[in-house]
Amino acid sequence: MKPDDEELIRNRAYELWERAGRPQGDGLKYWFQAAEEVQSTFDRVGVLENAAVLGETDEAGGIGDAKERRNRGGGSSQTAPRR
Repeated sequence: MKPDDEELIRNRAYELWERAGRPQGDGLKYWFQAAEEVQSTFDRVGVLENAAVLGETDEAGGIGDAKERRNRGGGSSQTAPRR
């Protein structure tokens, strides 16, 4: 874990703990929740970055719609075989 990641987790865990009313003795619970949230965010960003590199994002930055359009033939360079 990089120092920047640890700081993100620490800040998010503190925010979660404060929102919960600052309960005593639950520090690890909030740390693990924050770590999971931070990792999930990094994973999503990585997927979107990879999709953008592959040219598979839609206008809103999502990956699903652009891929679906391509599979339906919208914007595809492939042509159907002639009989």
